Parts: sequence; structure tokens; C-alpha cells
Amino acid sequence: MNAPDRFEMFVLPEGVKKISMTKDTKLPNCMVFDIQKEDHTIGNTLRYKLLENPKVLYAAYKVPHPLEYHTLVKVQTTPDTTPLAALQSAIQQLIIEYGNIRTKFEMELVRVRPTAGSAAAGAGSSQYDQSGADATGGYGMSQGSSVGANIDSADTLEDVTVTIDLEENTSARDISVVFGKNSIKAGLKGQKPIIDGLLSQAIDVEESTWSIADKKQLEIHLEKANKQKWWDCVIKGDPKIDTTKLVPDNSRLSDLDSEARAAVEKMMYDQRQKLAGNPTSDEQKRQEVFRKFQEQHPEMDFSNAKFGGFLNQSS
Repeated sequence: MNAPDRFEMFVLPEGVKKISMTKDTKLPNCMVFDIQKEDHTIGNTLRYKLLENPKVLYAAYKVPHPLEYHTLVKVQTTPDTTPLAALQSAIQQLIIEYGNIRTKFEMELVRVRPTAGSAAAGAGSSQYDQSGADATGGYGMSQGSSVGANIDSADTLEDVTVTIDLEENTSARDISVVFGKNSIKAGLKGQKPIIDGLLSQAIDVEESTWSIADKKQLEIHLEKANKQKWWDCVIKGDPKIDTTKLVPDNSRLSDLDSEARAAVEKMMYDQRQKLAGNPTSDEQKRQEVFRKFQEQHPEMDFSNAKFGGFLNQSS
């Protein structure tokens, strides 16, 4: 009966600042930040991130009352910095981290989305074979492999799959595959390796695997360390493709629902932006969030803040 209206939990009243700060008179170099319309979620997250900063001596928060929708965060730092600078840094890092989480989630959603089926896999991959034919009908850019005519490779933003044709009835005990962070060696035991060289990009060794398919093919799954970039070749020294020309095939994307299609197109846009040295869509969003935040809080200096490596250009 006495509970406030629900909108009071998150709607900031006109004329009220989102964040206000008060100097703590009992501790040196210490301030208390009053964050309106936030609760334990932001309070505990900021506390955790602040304590990662070696210049922060003390960080804690409290919610004064369950029906008072604001959070108090107390921060004490070393003399060579300020609590305000530490809070700015923590906010910046959290926005970047949450942006990365969202990007990874969207990529994984496209990869496993059941309604997309095999169309999603085709729409997000590029396959290169020795015959020079586009085998996917997706982002196809055919490319010969220098390691042999019996080897194919298929590239997605998350992984690369290398398929090697073997003699009939080959078993796993006949195979030797050695993964390195930047290298691979694979072939039949006791024979010259079929593949032996440096990879064009780093891989996650723990997540990379291999298997025998139909007793006649060796399938090697290379999990990319950088899941935001196409590979222009598998082994260094192989002929390269122009990854900037990898564009969605509408016949494949039309099979996806609107959300999956948007996510695939976003990944392709972000890849082109990275290759051009420009901010990705998520980095652009973070810049806009910072710009609005700075407009609301002119007392906080973000002039030297960086967004995923890009310097803040806002006034």
C-alpha cells in the first residue's frame, strides 16, 4: 500500500543529477558518490571493478533503504590519483566489457540458432578448395591450398575447419596432430606431415580438436583466438584472399529470420570497419553512450578516455 510507483525505481526526476559526489572528511583522498536510480547491481559491479585498480585503497557501496532508489559508493585512492578518476576508469572499462559480451552473445546466437539451421552456417562462412570452385554459395571466395590438392578449408568468424582426404579405413591411432598457439603439424604417424607450418592467426589450443570422418577424412577444427576476424589464408605462405570482398549472399541470408540476418550483417560490417581502422558498431555505440554521459556530467573529464583503442573526440 505504501510502496512507491514502480517507475520511481528507474526514472530520474527532472533537475536531479544521475551522480553527485561528496568529500569524506574522515579519510584522506576519499569521496562518496551518490548514484540515483540504481541498486545492488551497479553498486557491486562498480565496487568489483574499482578494486581491480591498484591505486584504489578502498571501495564499498550500500543501498540506504530498499524503498530509496539510489546507491552510495565510497572510494579511497592513493595520493597520485583521485576517486573521481578511478570511478571514470571503472565506468569506461565496464561499458567496454559489456559491449564485448553483447557482441560475443550475438555471434554465438547466430552460430547455434536452431531456426537458422544450416543456412546460418553457410551465411557466416567462407570455404576455399583446391579446385577453385566456390563450395558454399555463401561468402564464397575460392582459394587454392598450398598444402595439397586433397585439402579443403572452411572459415567462419569463430573457427576454421581443415578437411584432409586420407586412404580408406584410416583410424585415429594412425594420425598425429600437434597444435601450437600459432602452428600446426598433422599427418600419418611415421610419415612426413601433410600440414606443417605457421598459422596465419593465433588459435585457442585448448578448444581446437580433430577427428576422423567416415574412416577416410581427417577433420581439424581450429578455434580462433580472435573471433572478430576472417583469415586470409590458413598457413602462412599460402595464397591469400581479399577478405574485404567477403559479402553476404542474399540467397543464404534470406533463409534467416530478421534477428539472425541482422546479426550476420552486423558482424560483416564490423569486420570491414576493423580492416579500415574504424570503430565497430559497438564501439560507435559506446562512444555515443560516453558522449551523452559527459553531457549530463560536465564536471567529469573524459577528454583522454579511449573506446576500444579510439580516443574520445567529443568536446
